[in-house]
Amino acid sequence: MIDHTGHPHPSTPKARALCRANGGTGFIGKIGGDAPVAKKGDNDKKPHVPRGPVNTTPKTPKPPAAPPVKKGPTVPKDHGDPKPPTAKKPEAPTATGGERDITPKHFDKTKMQIKDGKGNWRTVATFIKAPGGGSRSAGARGGQYSFRDAEGNLIREASPNERITVRDMPSKTPFPAPLPVPGERKISPGDFNAEVMEIRGPDGTWNQVGSVESGSSAVGGTLIFVDKNGKVIDAVPRSGTISVRPKQPNPDKVPEAGHMTDFIPPATGKGSVTGSAARQLQLVKIQNALRLGASRDFIVKGSKLSEEDTNKVIDNMLVQYGVPNHVYPRKGSGGSGPKATDVKPAAPKVVAKKVADTGSVPTPTTPDTVGLAKVQGAVNVDPRVKAAVDRVLKIQSDHVGGKITRIKSIDNNLPDPESTRGKALQIHEGTFAVCMHDGKIHLHKDMHNKGDAVNYSMESGWFTKGGQGIEQTIAHEMGHAFLTDFKMTPNQRKILANTLVEEFNLKNPYGGDVPFWGVGQLDRVVQHPDNKKKLKSAVSKYGTTNANELIAEVWAEYTMNPRPRPKIKKLGDVLKGLIEGRIK
Repeated sequence: MIDHTGHPHPSTPKARALCRANGGTGFIGKIGGDAPVAKKGDNDKKPHVPRGPVNTTPKTPKPPAAPPVKKGPTVPKDHGDPKPPTAKKPEAPTATGGERDITPKHFDKTKMQIKDGKGNWRTVATFIKAPGGGSRSAGARGGQYSFRDAEGNLIREASPNERITVRDMPSKTPFPAPLPVPGERKISPGDFNAEVMEIRGPDGTWNQVGSVESGSSAVGGTLIFVDKNGKVIDAVPRSGTISVRPKQPNPDKVPEAGHMTDFIPPATGKGSVTGSAARQLQLVKIQNALRLGASRDFIVKGSKLSEEDTNKVIDNMLVQYGVPNHVYPRKGSGGSGPKATDVKPAAPKVVAKKVADTGSVPTPTTPDTVGLAKVQGAVNVDPRVKAAVDRVLKIQSDHVGGKITRIKSIDNNLPDPESTRGKALQIHEGTFAVCMHDGKIHLHKDMHNKGDAVNYSMESGWFTKGGQGIEQTIAHEMGHAFLTDFKMTPNQRKILANTLVEEFNLKNPYGGDVPFWGVGQLDRVVQHPDNKKKLKSAVSKYGTTNANELIAEVWAEYTMNPRPRPKIKKLGDVLKGLIEGRIK
């Protein structure tokens, strides 16, 4: 040991006796050949330095720096002269393409790869700090960090002050900045509910979870999310956060409709009748009306905001609270038929023969109405599909008269599935067209090449037999513009529900008379497992997606097939009455 003068401190009785015999104060008399002897009173002449062992391990400097201590006698470096703190290595990318040394707390798994003990670069799925304990060698303080891959295998461990070698994530590694999606939010891993949520994986993709398992003791307090095939999606510390969104509809298994109160919380607020407070009061009223399932038309009529502003507020709230389209539609159908890559058109002779059996509705020869002319002026499509659009418009005008103006425009600007807007609208590769809530219809840019695919979809039972080729899809989207669930009154929904139950011999999922039919309740009728089986053959497979798709599918066959099936004809007559306003 070293005393406060830099001399060896006597640590045994014999050494202390030797000091006293030499007239000292408890210090060994000599340290070298001619070293002086410490005498009584020497301590009073020396500056005070805390007694104890000198720690040669550099400590993190604590700003501001302590004032310099008055210099004492020279102390031989061989006897405890502390080493100067080691300069911190720069963490800026070097000439090696981003390779650098950092401490674990600066590691970012979305932007960096780590070098393991064998010199291999590894992608990290999870890294956590073990609570308490841990090695205290090399100046470590607290628990160690564990770095693990997507399968949960340990890559390496490191103490808090230990430096790890990292590099920037290679561009080919799939870690793009994820785009926000409707309903996405961050929650604690322990609050995850696989029945109603999907989780975003480290690579930015959305996954449905089959099970959630607790991590091993080596990993610490983590939750491991596993898909239905047993593949690990992600492993997240319990104290961390995960990105989730409402579980999305599956074409093979449509989820239950749910109720608006499952998504939208009650709104409260006080405000005056002037200024911004007046708007806040309207927002509160709109949110509470949405929560109770009020129709869009009902909310617009009761709002003191403009119609356009009110509709924007409604859509923003639906997105904010993650209300699925099948519960309260936002942006039109947004659905898709079979993927284009999966469509294998039947032989031309077979397709031509079967489609010919449905016949073709003649084009009306009556003069164009003012309303029809207005809509035709808003058509801006590929010349190769314009004839089909004009023909279907004439047929639809013959059915709905002045209501044809609910179609605001038709173009070939279907959003790309990979675009932000396409993802928000749930556009897929096989989507042929979409109708927005405002009545604007967007067709696929290659709609002129979709005739065979539509014919195949009709023959397979995916679509109803609504005319020939792309005319079925065009009529389907126009059906959305004319009538959807949220455009009907509660009594109109009740009449439509009773017609469905009676004509198609369906089960009433509510068990009896329902006094009030809100938005989304028709979906429960369509999506009931027993009803779905019947409607697949009586209408179409795609028609069982939800009530809006059923309405559009029935309308396509009702208006474009000269010999619609009897039950389709009966239901189509009711839909026509609802559109025209004869049925209140």
